[in-house]
Amino acid sequence: MSNHTEQKLDQVSRNVEAGYRRYVRRRWLAIVLMPLAVLLTGFTLLYLIEAGNYLSVLVKSTVAAVAILAFLAVLYQVLRRLPPSGFRDYYYRVSRHGGIEPLRNLLDLAGDFRSTGGKLKDAAVRQNLELVGQVDLDEKMSRYNREARPSALITYGLYVLMIPLIALPVLIHLQPDGLNRSLQFWKAFERPNPYTYRIDPGSTVLEQGSSFQVRIDFEGDQLPEDVHLSLRTGIENRYRPQRMQKIGDNRFYSDFIELFNDLDYYVEMDGFRSEVNEIRVQLLPRFGELVVTVEPPAYTRLEKSVVNYPFSRIETYPGSTLMIAGRPNKPLDKGFLIRHVAADTLAALPGTAQPGMAESGEELLKWSFLVDGADSLSFGMRDEHGLTNSNHFAFTLITLTDNPPIASILQPEQNKSVLNPENLELTYEVEDDFGFTGLRLRYSVVRAFGGATENGQISLPTPAERIHMGRYNWNLGDLRLQPLDRAEYWIEVTDNDDVSGYKTARSATHILQSASLAEFLLDQDEKEQSVSDAFENARTEFDEMQREMEELRKNLRENPDDSWQSQRMLDDIEERSSDLSEQIEEIQKEFDELRKELEENNMLSEETLQKYNELRDLMEEIDDPELRKALEELQKSLENMDQNQLREAMQNLEFNEQTYKERLERTIELFRDLRLTADLEKTARMLEELSRQEERLMEEITDPDEQIQQQQQIRDEIDQIRDKLDKLPDVGPEKRRTMTEQLRDDVGGDLGEVGEQIEQNMQDIEQGSDDNQVKESQQQIQQKLQQLSEDVRSSMQSMQQEQISINVTALQAILQNLILLSESQEDINEITRRLTDNSSAFIDQARKQNNISRSFSQVSDSLFSVSAEIPQFSNRINEKKTEVMRNIERTVGFQAERDRARSSAQERLSLGGINELAVMVADLLEQIQNSDGSGGGGMSAQQMLQQMQQMGQDQQQLNQQISDFINDLQGERLTQDQMERLDQMARQQNQIRRQLQQMRDGGALRPGDQMMSELQRVLEQMEDTINDLRGGSTDRILVERQQNILSRMLEAERALQERGEDEERRGETVTDFERRTPDELTLEELQQRIRSSLQDPNRTRFSQDYQRLIERYFELLQERMSRTEPGGTR
Repeated sequence: MSNHTEQKLDQVSRNVEAGYRRYVRRRWLAIVLMPLAVLLTGFTLLYLIEAGNYLSVLVKSTVAAVAILAFLAVLYQVLRRLPPSGFRDYYYRVSRHGGIEPLRNLLDLAGDFRSTGGKLKDAAVRQNLELVGQVDLDEKMSRYNREARPSALITYGLYVLMIPLIALPVLIHLQPDGLNRSLQFWKAFERPNPYTYRIDPGSTVLEQGSSFQVRIDFEGDQLPEDVHLSLRTGIENRYRPQRMQKIGDNRFYSDFIELFNDLDYYVEMDGFRSEVNEIRVQLLPRFGELVVTVEPPAYTRLEKSVVNYPFSRIETYPGSTLMIAGRPNKPLDKGFLIRHVAADTLAALPGTAQPGMAESGEELLKWSFLVDGADSLSFGMRDEHGLTNSNHFAFTLITLTDNPPIASILQPEQNKSVLNPENLELTYEVEDDFGFTGLRLRYSVVRAFGGATENGQISLPTPAERIHMGRYNWNLGDLRLQPLDRAEYWIEVTDNDDVSGYKTARSATHILQSASLAEFLLDQDEKEQSVSDAFENARTEFDEMQREMEELRKNLRENPDDSWQSQRMLDDIEERSSDLSEQIEEIQKEFDELRKELEENNMLSEETLQKYNELRDLMEEIDDPELRKALEELQKSLENMDQNQLREAMQNLEFNEQTYKERLERTIELFRDLRLTADLEKTARMLEELSRQEERLMEEITDPDEQIQQQQQIRDEIDQIRDKLDKLPDVGPEKRRTMTEQLRDDVGGDLGEVGEQIEQNMQDIEQGSDDNQVKESQQQIQQKLQQLSEDVRSSMQSMQQEQISINVTALQAILQNLILLSESQEDINEITRRLTDNSSAFIDQARKQNNISRSFSQVSDSLFSVSAEIPQFSNRINEKKTEVMRNIERTVGFQAERDRARSSAQERLSLGGINELAVMVADLLEQIQNSDGSGGGGMSAQQMLQQMQQMGQDQQQLNQQISDFINDLQGERLTQDQMERLDQMARQQNQIRRQLQQMRDGGALRPGDQMMSELQRVLEQMEDTINDLRGGSTDRILVERQQNILSRMLEAERALQERGEDEERRGETVTDFERRTPDELTLEELQQRIRSSLQDPNRTRFSQDYQRLIERYFELLQERMSRTEPGGTR
């Protein structure tokens, strides 16, 4: 083929290929345009609907799905109708469409020619080229492309596409937000909220565990009717609604919500929702652990204290060191302590755990400062994100006040009057918050008659403990106190507060008055009168109880079945008996205090003090428990309603009632007699003291004014003595009224004359008379007072001797009658033994026994009368005579029943009682006679010395044991073993005390002997030691007392060595008989007992007439016994 042909062929091919390419482009454009137009149209439709209606996700998704499906369907149809075609198919369709067959042939030949070549093909090519050249090939291809199916589809697509292209801009202009809603068809959108509002707190960060409340405020007039809060935590899938409450005109509140996790919330109002807010929960800075350590100042000796939060206040003393440590819950950027009152801010320092905090590797913040006053503290914290603490952990620092010390004097009482004070036992108590630096006893002496006031102080040991009770034996000798002088004293104490300054306090002022003898003794008179009044009250109470007992007996006789009324009456009696016992106990206490005061001040003689001691013993016997036992037995009898038991209980009650009454009456009479004796003795002492004061006035006082003051004082005391003498007849027993009235008139008249002399002497001094004349007058006054003192003592001794003589005579008569009654009772018993039951001879026996009963009743009354005069008279004698009287009365009853066996047994019992009573009376008579003759019996002086030496050695060993025990204690608390050891030492001391008391009472010392007084003081100190040891008190006072006891015992031992006197004896006390209560004495026992007493050289013999009477009594008994049957019981 020529080049020219080939070029033409290539030109045609290229033109057709270009047309083919244009066709392909149209095909793809049709494929894309038509589905796209459908899709955009569907979207436009969705947009149009969504713009006017807020469609749900379902509707929007449905519309979108339909559009997509339409898109896919159109795409499918386009692809099916426009299948892909090659170049050959294209020029075939163009050839057919344009009627250009040569084109198809040419292009086919062109393809074959290139493959095989040949002239024939070449000719065909040229021919077809010519034919093709004759037509407008480009126009044919263009028309085909225009008229082909893709062009039609493109046209249709453009028509459809015009819809969204026109609608979308309009919709976007009118409803711009609808585009976004339409594009996000998978999301639901709501209509715009028509309400204007503000939500608080909105989105924020809050502390975990806190609570918050949502508030919404609406603006304008338009308000929703239904407002709900919807919230959801991170672990919830759905919102939880809760209704909000309207408060105010346009404000709604939710309930409080506890926050523990993050949450979202929104507010829904009439179907419209607010935006979703977020609450993020975070830990705000705070302390996970806060510990405050308080270190008090050194002088307080207080331990450190550790306080763990929570607390609102810390109390401490000024000068304390406050150490604070806190462990925050998260790392902090800054931590500080604010002292609000001190206006100071302290930055935190890193530190390690302190006492009270757990060990941990976490960061600690620490502060430390010195407390100088009250303050208010709080903490500030900020973390790395800028969050600050909401809890400031505020607390108040309160400074405690170290109060001033307290001092008080416990003993003696605040106003004390003492006769001739030599020393004063002080018991004081001091107390402070923390301790002391000084303790002093300050005093001021005010003289009664001239002289300047003297001041002084005594340093006392500074206590180591903060509460201290101490004792101090103040020696008053250096003060030289005279009667009516007074010492004002107080305790002064200083504390140890070296931070705020030492503080000093003092106790109340106590006054020690050096009493005059008259003042002291008159005070004792008031106490004696108080005891006397108490006795009268007790007597009245007993009389009332007796009346109630009589009513009870009457009710039991008349209404034996009325147990309820009897029970009620018995309850009243028991209650009254209990009250009476309490009264007697109070009387005993008052009397014992009175006795001790008199003994301590040596106001009375040893004989009188001995009577006080004997009366004290008798008082202790008044409240006999047998009466209460009898009431209890009667109570049981009433409960059992046993008539025999009830009758026996009533008899027992009557017996004990009589015994109680006799004891009470006897004690009252003895007290009256003792009070008279004591008053006379005290009057003599007062007169003697006034004589000494007058002598001192005459010799020592020269100042006229002081002399007049002293004389006036003596004159006043004389008037007091005269008043005392006027009351003397009413104080003593009635039987001594005549004697006391005579004494009152004699001594009172002489005292009146002395008073006139003192008045004249005072005038002479005031007028400045001659000193010799004044002194002569004073000497006469002094001598007269001394003489009156001796007269009173003489009268008292005469009175006592007369009473002793009367008592001895009465006891001798009683003993004689008892012997005769014993003989008569023996005769009756001999006859009864020979009788038979129901014998008529019992009538005569009963008559004789009744005579004995009447005679013994008289003896019984005499015994009671004598017992009211003699303190040594044992209550056992009165009990025995009451018992014998009851046995004799029972004997008469058995004889009236003609019961030989019971009558004989009761007669023997009565006989034994009479004989035993006779022995008691005989021994009592002997004791009184021996005491009156200053006779005695007991251990010798040598024996006393040996026993004293042994007791001294025992006491020294005990003192060493106590000292070693106290040294080993070293301030420790007593253990159980140590308390047992103290109790053992107390028993050892008590054993020594009993030995010493037995030696003192053994009779070798005369009444009035000074050693008796010394030994009594030793015994009292031993009792104090026993009480201290049993109570666990082991202080310095105990050791000093033990040394004092040993010193007094050694002095007594030396005194015994110096005496070198012969052995003396002293009679046994009557209390020994209380331990000898034999059931019955036979005639032989009674005879042997009395004869032994008569022959004992150590006993004072009875008079010859009295001894002959006793011997005659036993001779008569022997003669009767010789006439009895052999082997009979005597």
